[in-house]
Amino acid sequence: MKPYITNRAKGINIYTLSEFIDRLYQEDKVKISILEAQVIIQNIISSLPLTHFKKIDNEITKSITTHIINTKRNQVPFKYEKDKNRDLSMILDEYNRFLSKHNLADISDIETSVLNYLKNHKIEVFADEFENDNISFFTSKLQKQIFNQLHKTLKTKKYSNTPIQYIIKSYNKYEEVANALKILKDLDSKNVLIITTNIDEYYPIFEALF
Repeated sequence: MKPYITNRAKGINIYTLSEFIDRLYQEDKVKISILEAQVIIQNIISSLPLTHFKKIDNEITKSITTHIINTKRNQVPFKYEKDKNRDLSMILDEYNRFLSKHNLADISDIETSVLNYLKNHKIEVFADEFENDNISFFTSKLQKQIFNQLHKTLKTKKYSNTPIQYIIKSYNKYEEVANALKILKDLDSKNVLIITTNIDEYYPIFEALF
C-alpha cells in the first residue's frame, strides 16, 4: 500500500505524495508543466556539437532524458569520463534554458517550486511515514525534502488510553465499513484513526456511508 497525505483544509482529501505535490503546484503555478521532455532534448541534442554522443537513436535519447531529469530531481552531479560529462552538462544547460525561455516546468522544477512554496507557507496535513526500514517511498531527493518541510508543520497528538478491541464478523467490505462506523458511535472521541488494507478500495465506501 502506498503512503498517503491527507489534507483537511478543504474537507477530507487523500493523495499520494506525488499527487499532493502536483495539486499544490497547480494552485500556485506560474509555469506550464510539460508532458514530453524527450522531444525537447532530442531537438537540443541535434543542435549541439557533442563529442561522446555521436550516434543518437530513440532509446539513447530516452535514456539521456531520464538521466537528465533524475539528476535534477536528486541534485547529483554527472560522474563519468570527461567527454560524457561535458556532453551531458551541455544538454542539461540548454534544456534548462529552453524551459526557462518558454516558461515550462518538468517534474524537477515542479518539486523545486513546491519545496520553495512550503518554506514560506504552512499547511496542516496528516501524513503516513514514507520510509519503512530499508524501503523508501520517495521517488526523488526533492520529494524527501518536501516531505521533511511538510513535517515541520504537522500537528500530532499522542494518546495514552488503552485501546479497546472490537471483534465483529463481517462478510464483505461493505459490512466491514458499516460495522466500523457503528463502533465509532460508541467511542467518545473526535480523533479516530481508521487503518485499512487498501485505502483506494475502502475510502470511497467510508465516504459514502459516513
